[in-house]
Amino acid sequence: MVQLGIFFGIILFVFCLLNYKTDWVMELDNQMFPILEPFQWLVWFDYLGRGAFITAGAIILIIFLLKKRRMFASITVFMTVGGALFLTEWIKAVVKRERPPFEHGQDGFSFISGHAMYAVIFYLLTCYMIVEVGGYKRHKYYIYAIGILLSILIGISRVVEKAHYFTDFLGGFGLGLAITLLAIHYYKRTRMKQSPHTLS
Repeated sequence: MVQLGIFFGIILFVFCLLNYKTDWVMELDNQMFPILEPFQWLVWFDYLGRGAFITAGAIILIIFLLKKRRMFASITVFMTVGGALFLTEWIKAVVKRERPPFEHGQDGFSFISGHAMYAVIFYLLTCYMIVEVGGYKRHKYYIYAIGILLSILIGISRVVEKAHYFTDFLGGFGLGLAITLLAIHYYKRTRMKQSPHTLS
């Protein structure tokens, strides 16, 4: 199941990267703006995906994990979230896709949506740590559902604001999902190899 999620995320990212300039994808992107126009209330989710908010949340999560003596878990969160912040900016600089031609007050390039990528990585990692470290395995499906829904709403909020195209959201979500699942897979495999007495 994890491998399938990683594959899906990578395929989604690569598809958007290779096709965002094609006529039919550009038409889809442009059609999504009027479709999402009635959902202006989604712009409030923008704040939950900003870099400063994600950074602060990651610090709190790391402190929580350190208090639980989960050193490797805290390192996993630090490396995954921190790496995502730099990777997003690198992809933007390489792809150089211009933002939608609207007044949204945003600078920089458009692909991929940082909000979409940051959100899925941070919130799904947080959900995973809540379930595995916090001891809420009985409620894991509800917790993961909330994390995924929140990530989608945050990503789409940027399309509603017309600061990103819909494929920017899809590409960021797909890559973020793949990175998150890879990080969790690596974390679980590493923990299985460690001694029960190791601080993980």
